[in-house]
Amino acid sequence: MDNPEGQKKWFHAVGACGKATANIAKMFKEMGWFVTGTDTQFVPPASTILQDAGIAFELGYHYSHLTKEFWETKLGKTLNIPDKPDLGLIVETATSHNKELLYAKKHNIDIRPFAQILKDYLVKPESIVVTGTAGKTTTTAIITFLLRELGLNPSYMIGADVIDFKDSLQNTNSIYSVLEGDEYYSKELSPGAKFLQFKPKYGIITKISWEHVDVYPAEEEYVNEFKKFVEIIPSDGLLIAKSGDKNIDQVIMNAKCKVVRYGVDVKLLSLNQSLDYAIGYGSAQEEYVIFKGGNEIIKGTTSLLGSYNLENILAAFIVFTEVLKNSDLNKFVEITSRFRGPRKRLEHLLKTDSLIVIDDFGVAPERAANSLRTLKTYYPDYRITAVFEPNSGSRPTNPEIFKNIYKDSFKDAYNVLVPTLSDSPGLITTEDFVKNLKELGFNVGHIPNDNLQSELMKYTDDSKTLIIFFSAYRLTQIAHDFVSEASNLPWNQQKQSY
Repeated sequence: MDNPEGQKKWFHAVGACGKATANIAKMFKEMGWFVTGTDTQFVPPASTILQDAGIAFELGYHYSHLTKEFWETKLGKTLNIPDKPDLGLIVETATSHNKELLYAKKHNIDIRPFAQILKDYLVKPESIVVTGTAGKTTTTAIITFLLRELGLNPSYMIGADVIDFKDSLQNTNSIYSVLEGDEYYSKELSPGAKFLQFKPKYGIITKISWEHVDVYPAEEEYVNEFKKFVEIIPSDGLLIAKSGDKNIDQVIMNAKCKVVRYGVDVKLLSLNQSLDYAIGYGSAQEEYVIFKGGNEIIKGTTSLLGSYNLENILAAFIVFTEVLKNSDLNKFVEITSRFRGPRKRLEHLLKTDSLIVIDDFGVAPERAANSLRTLKTYYPDYRITAVFEPNSGSRPTNPEIFKNIYKDSFKDAYNVLVPTLSDSPGLITTEDFVKNLKELGFNVGHIPNDNLQSELMKYTDDSKTLIIFFSAYRLTQIAHDFVSEASNLPWNQQKQSY
């Protein structure tokens, strides 16, 4: 759509009150566009992003929201914009029957899921895309932090808030972009995984373990999406792939570019000759050692917990040396030692001698298991209670699939509390979810959301208790409210808060 001189371009977001979509709306506002948004809810943290950016918003979906007349009436002023949006975003949780989507198609308004928008408006020639079932958020954040501290000012998109950044999405004039490449997508609205849209010159695969069974009902379908990712990396690019993962071994076979393999523990070098870089713990728990070709090349420190975070650091190190061609290894160590990490990735909300409270994004069984394993190692004297709210892709109704993906998920937790899950067609109910976990031998119970805080207060005696909240964002406020109340107990007065 051509815009007359002086007229602002118009961007409209259908489903604006999501973290990613709100940040994209903000990006277009900062680019000088007139921006509007609609959704069925208006709640933090996305609502705060929209309000602070001064983005016009309306609750509910209606075709009139894509007309200039509606917004002039709502805002009470004349707007120098076209009659219809130049570009529209449709959130992937919408259906093909969404009224605004149908109107946009009928009137030839360019409307797309956000990955297809980022492809044209944020991705740069030196595109670094991080993919994988787990670890991609932290890896993306470390690489972005590294490039920023080196003065390269990359464009970036990270799927979570990061303690070190004001924003989780930024569009700059740099030749570099760093994007977290998610594999989830809507079959109604998109042709495939989001990461296929990001034009990777440099790709990272952290792990491939079958997930999102609602989109990928067979493991082969899930793995094939990563094969497509590998095939679009150009011959002058680079693929950085974790070792010791049979699915990764399979998908990299047709790579046109150079492939670098990495993993934890130098012993892997003698077991897998294709492993180029390894990382392991040093003499102290926070110290790591990086090896190349079996030779120690640098030591560093990190505040991040878990061996999988060592892998994330190592992937960033390979970007530093192989992509940026930087040989100042001490500079890498100095920068990454200051990196604090994404929120909701083993984020400590409270730490006392008797009570530890953690917020985590482990909304899939394998992610939860990894976090619980790490916490069991670091806090062996604490009894762990997991409050678990799964994502939709981790709520299969098929009992065999359920038992397969959850069989080892909570073995490091003393008990599991499940809040009331959303009532959605095609997803397992709360009752059956709890029943299936019990059949797997876990100590699990259902606690309605409104009762969670009071129920958890029963765990706050002077014994050593660790409570971890696993959710996207719905339980985050409950977690913070619980910490505020628990902090007032006498035995929690001597505390270290994060």
